[in-house]
Amino acid sequence: MTYKKIERELDLTRIIAYIAVFFYIIYNLFYGWNPEPINQIEEAFDSIALVLFCIPVILYFRAFFYFMKFYRINNGIEFIELSNLKYQKQMSKKQSISQTIKSLLTAYPHLRDDDNELVCSYWWIDLKKLNIDPKQISGDHLLNLISQKKLTNSSSILRERRFLQENFKELRGKKWLKNQGKEIKVAHDLVNRKKDLI
Repeated sequence: MTYKKIERELDLTRIIAYIAVFFYIIYNLFYGWNPEPINQIEEAFDSIALVLFCIPVILYFRAFFYFMKFYRINNGIEFIELSNLKYQKQMSKKQSISQTIKSLLTAYPHLRDDDNELVCSYWWIDLKKLNIDPKQISGDHLLNLISQKKLTNSSSILRERRFLQENFKELRGKKWLKNQGKEIKVAHDLVNRKKDLI
């Protein structure tokens, strides 16, 4: 039994369960919610309802058994493949972001020190890919695209910029070198303070 067949069986189980509940409510509304059946017909309906309630339980456990068997036989291959596909898409997107930022930082050196302009330049490219003229787009439309995640997340852009500048000296700007100098000074001050405390 394949994963899709198991899903179909679970769907069938849900449908039968709904029918059982509906049937139980309808005949009890007709005969009244009696502790004991008032006649043979109600007693027969009670038996039918019991069978209807048992069927989904049996089908559910059957589907669960097949699911475990399916997973064990396939060793989770189908799920691993889906996970790998998702991972590959994420990696492909990350590489695309990295390549675009690298091109921007190489072609326009002033972007190395201006995060806001770097994000805007990246979004300009995103808009072109969506066949939208950046010069014609309204503020409302732009905000909608950002909220719908149609434009690359600004945090992803800046995170990739930091990574590239840490690993490629030629992509570093004046601000990066200045910030690194501050970080070294802070680290040096912390070490000296620790020595004073000891």
